[in-house]
Amino acid sequence: MLRYSTVVRSFAVASAAVVALSFAGCSDDETTTPSKAGTFIGETETFDSKTMKSWVKLDDNGNPASVGVTFEESLMASLPVTGALSFHLMLPTQAAMLPYQHITLDWNANGHDPMPIYGHPHFDLHFYTIDTNERKEIVPGPDFVPVESKYIPTDYGTGSDTAFAAPMMGVHYVDLTSHEFHGHDFDHTFIYGFYKGKLVFQEPMFTKAYLETKPNITAEIKQPASFARTGLYYPTKYSIKYDAAKKEYTFALEGLTKR
Repeated sequence: MLRYSTVVRSFAVASAAVVALSFAGCSDDETTTPSKAGTFIGETETFDSKTMKSWVKLDDNGNPASVGVTFEESLMASLPVTGALSFHLMLPTQAAMLPYQHITLDWNANGHDPMPIYGHPHFDLHFYTIDTNERKEIVPGPDFVPVESKYIPTDYGTGSDTAFAAPMMGVHYVDLTSHEFHGHDFDHTFIYGFYKGKLVFQEPMFTKAYLETKPNITAEIKQPASFARTGLYYPTKYSIKYDAAKKEYTFALEGLTKR
């Protein structure tokens, strides 16, 4: 007959062995996957010693979470009061799952057509889905190749019976329900660009006066029924934010969703 103390000791030894094996099993079977999250800088441009840079943010799984451009607040005071400037920014290799090839930050001191609507000093931030060589082939004038309706978001159009392409850009499709077409001044909006039936850019556009209010906004992007190029991450939101501590503006496409 076993004594009580012997049984207790045997049970304790057995329990300790089971616990040890359990922990050993956990360490063998459960491995921690390192996070792939991070912000990766593409290209940095300088104007009058003020910098701007492109970037992409990845989530823990390495998928794109947002992409955009950041520039120093002091850049605003260096911009010319007439004419236009364009800054070319390449994206980092970590942006490969996005549809974009490069970005241009364009300054329009006198605005552009249609002047009654967009004749204010403002920035165009083009996220191009084509490379610079393809852009050079975009010539100004009528574009008679129709865009399939499934690629055009609801409420978007050219505002004209004939689509006209801007040189090295394409045809601008605007949200015709946006407030600048209904008695309010233009401050910010989102544009889709097509050329010969193909999506060539997506573009948040915003005025200098609006930036001077130091905004912190996130707006929805109206979506088409589908995209011609699938398996890539497209934005569902865009944001314009001012960082008082860093004294810089950040413009981002967010809510990136695989389509």
